[in-house]
Amino acid sequence: MKGAFGCECISAKGKKSVQAGGQPMICTPLIGQTKEELFHEVEVLTEKNPDVIEWRADFFFITFMTRNK
Repeated sequence: MKGAFGCECISAKGKKSVQAGGQPMICTPLIGQTKEELFHEVEVLTEKNPDVIEWRADFFFITFMTRNK
C-alpha cells in the first residue's frame, strides 16, 4: 500500500515487530528540538536509507512549549 509521498506502508497490526520480507526492521528516531535540527537529522538519516523513521514529537513539542510560555 502506498502512503504519503509515495512511501510504502507496512502494517504492524497484532504483531510485536514490523518486518519486511521476514527480517526485523530498524526504527531510527528523529529527536531534534528545533525545525532546523529535524531537517538536519532527516538529511543525514535519508543518506543512510533507514527502514523506518520515527519522529519523536514529544522532544520537539516539549521544547516548543517551554520556549513559548
